[in-house]
Amino acid sequence: MIKIKYISRKTLLIFAFFSIFTLILACSSVIPKNETSIDQDVETPQQQIQIGEVLKVIDAITIQVKINEKKFTVKYLGLDIPNNVDPYINQKAIDLNNYLVNGRTIQLEKDIIDSDKFGNLLRYVYADGEMINQKILINGYASLANDQHNFSKRSLFETLYTQSIQEKRGFWANLSNTSEYMKPSKEKQKKVDNRPVGTLPYPIKITDKCDFSNSQERLIKGNIDQKTKERTYYIPNSIMYKTITIEENHNDRWFCTEQEAQLQGWVKSKH
Repeated sequence: MIKIKYISRKTLLIFAFFSIFTLILACSSVIPKNETSIDQDVETPQQQIQIGEVLKVIDAITIQVKINEKKFTVKYLGLDIPNNVDPYINQKAIDLNNYLVNGRTIQLEKDIIDSDKFGNLLRYVYADGEMINQKILINGYASLANDQHNFSKRSLFETLYTQSIQEKRGFWANLSNTSEYMKPSKEKQKKVDNRPVGTLPYPIKITDKCDFSNSQERLIKGNIDQKTKERTYYIPNSIMYKTITIEENHNDRWFCTEQEAQLQGWVKSKH
């Protein structure tokens, strides 16, 4: 008959403790350690949103901003100011911009275009979750920028811009008949427009696809003759298309559709 020797409770507890401790050590030896420390620098994508403080309002679409203790001039992406606007209405536009952002902390969002030819940052600007670019545009205190085409919110801005003209807001309040800008006569379409680019934008038909590309890519070239100031646009299958270069500092530009070019006074090339 087998006799079982009495083992005290204290001995059992000590035995159990060392058994568990040995098991933990064995398991830890087979579990691979994480080679990347949480404190180690990890490469991240370039930050597209920045925080800034508005120091000064320069005009209806331009502000001076402090970002990381440095001063920058920021222009609202996609917007421009028409030439020869009424001084009283222009001051109202500046007052609105002052009210919306001056002295406030804002968020600046970068798109495809980083800056203009003058070195001003081009950004979507947000205050209290609202995009200031949209508020300025829908209130009629800006036009679409002629030299900025490939940004993600272009179609939205075209819609807001057209709506502001149709409802005669801001700069467009004194337009006697907006329909004449929507559907100019054939004679007006053929007539050379000698106004500086951006003096009075025309509403255009909103489209998700450009002519000849079936996408948002603009392929129609708009060229201004520096001697005669005639505005001519060239479609991809025209004879002269490949020889035409777009120089934005001469107010040349790209068009999405032929209608857009015609409504703004450009004439189709015969060659």
